[in-house]
Amino acid sequence: MPNVESENKNNVPSSRKKDKRKSLAVTTEKDVSTLPQETLSPITPALESGEPGLENVNKNPYIDVINKRVKKLTKLMQKIDKYETIQNSSGPGEAQLNADQIKVLERKGETSGAIKEFDETLKQIEGVEKEELKKQAELKKAQQADRDQAIADAVKEVKVWIYFLLLYAVYTVFRKK
Repeated sequence: MPNVESENKNNVPSSRKKDKRKSLAVTTEKDVSTLPQETLSPITPALESGEPGLENVNKNPYIDVINKRVKKLTKLMQKIDKYETIQNSSGPGEAQLNADQIKVLERKGETSGAIKEFDETLKQIEGVEKEELKKQAELKKAQQADRDQAIADAVKEVKVWIYFLLLYAVYTVFRKK
């Protein structure tokens, strides 16, 4: 593909190559057999998949949202503590808080209550997540046991057919004599 010249805001020409080649992911039967049979839910940690280095890939999105909210409220609580310190330490003639800062300071109870509520909710979600992981592990064990039993049954049936065919072969050999 030819180089494409373009000018940026500083009127300096820049060149970049456009590559139209696309990588095609081709899956063979060999590749399919190595794929995991179960699907991972959003709450299943990536470590369960056996892949190293995928620590936060399947992290629970609900926990992420709550953690972000707690972080935001914690920062607000730090501001409130700072404003409270300024208000308590300031005397006449020193810097006073403005109206917005006083409004934020008045919401200290609401903010601390919200942080506590989110922490409790986070603990509940983590408990539910642990239960879900236990259920998935039990289900995986049951599925593996079913697969193992099906394989054992198939092997047993094949052995019966082989035995039957062997007896038939012996019968036909002796019948001809």
